[in-house]
Amino acid sequence: MPRNGSGIFSVPAGTQAVTGDTIASAPYNAFLADLESDLNAARPVSAGGTGATSASAARTALGLAIGSDVMAYSADISALATAWAPASASAAASLAFAEDTDNGANTVTVTAPAAVAADATVTLPGVTTTLVGADTTDTLTNKTLTTPTITLKQGAAPAPTAEGDIQWDTDDNVLVIGDGAATKTFLPIPASTAAGDIEYYSGAKVKARLAKGTDGHILTLASGLPSWAAAPSSGQPVPTSSTLPVGASALLMLNATTSVANNATVAGSSLSLPSIIEDTGALGKFDASGAVSQSGTWKNISGGTIARSAASSDNIGGLFVRTA
Repeated sequence: MPRNGSGIFSVPAGTQAVTGDTIASAPYNAFLADLESDLNAARPVSAGGTGATSASAARTALGLAIGSDVMAYSADISALATAWAPASASAAASLAFAEDTDNGANTVTVTAPAAVAADATVTLPGVTTTLVGADTTDTLTNKTLTTPTITLKQGAAPAPTAEGDIQWDTDDNVLVIGDGAATKTFLPIPASTAAGDIEYYSGAKVKARLAKGTDGHILTLASGLPSWAAAPSSGQPVPTSSTLPVGASALLMLNATTSVANNATVAGSSLSLPSIIEDTGALGKFDASGAVSQSGTWKNISGGTIARSAASSDNIGGLFVRTA
């Protein structure tokens, strides 16, 4: 045998030549046979060989068995190797992935280092999915945004008309939203608004707050703006003009020949506000002197028909309330 159990090749004894001695053929031929056998046999790993006579056996002997020690050839991995370029000052690194169309997993798992709690998995989108870019104009449908920061389009006088287009008016601090044809304006609630307050407009796009008044106060106007004021101590306010306001009730006399049924209405021009005097012992008879003709529409609430005929010399009247 040309090599021992450890794969070491040794020259057979008696083979080496001695000066002046005749070379024996048997040891010499045996040495040549050993060389022939060793050169045609699998060279052991310890002698720099593979210890095998086939590629498969050589990979196994070297600990490179495909499927257990190393991965089989993959065209995708080969393409990945060519797609990856080291980063440099002149060009950024790039990495390309091909979709796994066989099993549809579409995932890439990045194994985390020991300091990180778990691996990171990146799910690649399907062929029908559109990626949203940070610097692109995209449309999100049926998506849920969790704790987002949203900055609206802004302008000094935005006037969106497209359905649902929301913008911020920086001049008036209001929201303006398009309704498909025009712009709708939404005003903020005035600061410190509390229960019982009343909101009103102090400008075209400015809401103001009127704090609730004192119990028993009435709403009135002061310099054109709503305000609270103490109610009159008693009775109906006395009008400052000859025309009584809508809702006022008064004893009025008929100043024309007419008849007004109970709950019927009559023009104010047919009624006058008179003085009530006691005449010839009859209490409640109207005095036509100084009577002031009324405007608007009045309703008879006397409880009966009030009629005045041309032949009557009495100034007839009753209780009316102004309805318009």
